[in-house]
Amino acid sequence: MSALPANELTLTDAIRSNFADLVGTETYEKHFQSTARLKYDGRTVTIEVPTQFHKKMLGRKFGDPIARAACAALGEPSVNIDFLVDPGAFADAARNAAAVDRAAASAASTPPAAPPVVQGASPRPLRHTLEDFVVGQSNELAYSAAMGLIDTDTPAGYRALVLHGASGLGKTHLLQGLAELHRQRHPGAVVRYVTGEQFVTDFVDSVRSGSVASFRTRYRGVDLLCLDDMQFLCGKKGSSAELLHTIDALDLEGGRVAIASDEHPTRLENLGGRLVSRFIGGMVVRVESPDESMRERIVQSLAHRRNILMTRGALSMIARLKVDTVRDIEGVLARAHAIQRLDGGVSQTLDESIIRQAIRGLRVGQPRRPCPASRILEVVCRELGVQPSEVLGNGRHRRVVVARGVSAYMMRQVTTLSFPEIARALGRRNHSTVATACRRIETDLIADAPLNCGPDFEAVTVPDLCDRIRREVGQGD
Repeated sequence: MSALPANELTLTDAIRSNFADLVGTETYEKHFQSTARLKYDGRTVTIEVPTQFHKKMLGRKFGDPIARAACAALGEPSVNIDFLVDPGAFADAARNAAAVDRAAASAASTPPAAPPVVQGASPRPLRHTLEDFVVGQSNELAYSAAMGLIDTDTPAGYRALVLHGASGLGKTHLLQGLAELHRQRHPGAVVRYVTGEQFVTDFVDSVRSGSVASFRTRYRGVDLLCLDDMQFLCGKKGSSAELLHTIDALDLEGGRVAIASDEHPTRLENLGGRLVSRFIGGMVVRVESPDESMRERIVQSLAHRRNILMTRGALSMIARLKVDTVRDIEGVLARAHAIQRLDGGVSQTLDESIIRQAIRGLRVGQPRRPCPASRILEVVCRELGVQPSEVLGNGRHRRVVVARGVSAYMMRQVTTLSFPEIARALGRRNHSTVATACRRIETDLIADAPLNCGPDFEAVTVPDLCDRIRREVGQGD
């Protein structure tokens, strides 16, 4: 075979560069340094992988961005993409991937090895900082505990902090702000912020690719590990065991761990007794719902950050609403701001009349009364003409998807159920799908969006349906 022309080598590099930009340098290096090789021969972009598992996984996750990167580099509307299994090119990875189960079992019981020092973990700035974190009676203890965790002379035994409370109360904000503050206070410190889902994915990938040692280097060679949404580890024995060993290793090396969860560790099912015991042996702090005075300061902070002008009466009206979470407050303010913009900006300042319009559809000011999740599901299904079994299953028909999303949203609005509890009520394995569905319905409420569920519902909007269901379950005016 003749040597590849220099210009085609350049095109290969251009495709790689475009692809790395699309998925991020860290993701590109993680998957395309040791377990995949991207090549272009003038006709086809080929990705060589060691096993069928890698072919399916990488094809599913990266097939589209690779195609887009190649089209941009080649200036073509479409490009042939081929994933080629070549065990010989990845002999070590192939042997390790064939022993996944054996490696996973041993990974959970192997004592942690002393990891080499790593530099620059999670270098990108996070979304939240503590500069705009509002401290009040509901979160004062959590804030103080977080500050104490990163003090230079933190005593042994207080190197692990667990923050728990309902979704939308600012746990992620506090966790990310803590990570950023630690970087500022200690230049050169290695800080890693990850979600529980990312931790599990990284661990599983490392086991399957035979790179557990590299995984442990990334997670155990840090000064501060911030793990969000810990409840995602429930039922995942291997990942839970690895987290336990990671925390033990960090404790021995003087590292700190801050964790956020929707539930108290003792209420998380299938997390593992040893891990729960490890958490409650440290500092466990609950984040509560904000009171009225704190809600008022939160509204002020949000309005300032978004350059929204509002009257004192409008601010007080939002603060007096009977809402449980900061996210509820953000939703009302966002809806009011959207209504103001839709009016063509006639009013430059949010006033009480706009707030009244904003809360009319959401009904966030109404107190919650006990209502079974099964009752909400029954009413939603009757209104939309679908079966509960379809909603609890995996059906993707438009009306089923709408019923599932509205059920989740209404359960969140008129019950005291947490996202994990709603997920269980709807037969979902992951509470993040419930949170996503609720955000989608909130967006539709703000836009007064139509249901788009066929000719029988042509004149019905999402706010109309939610109001009807609220009245049916006894939560309306």
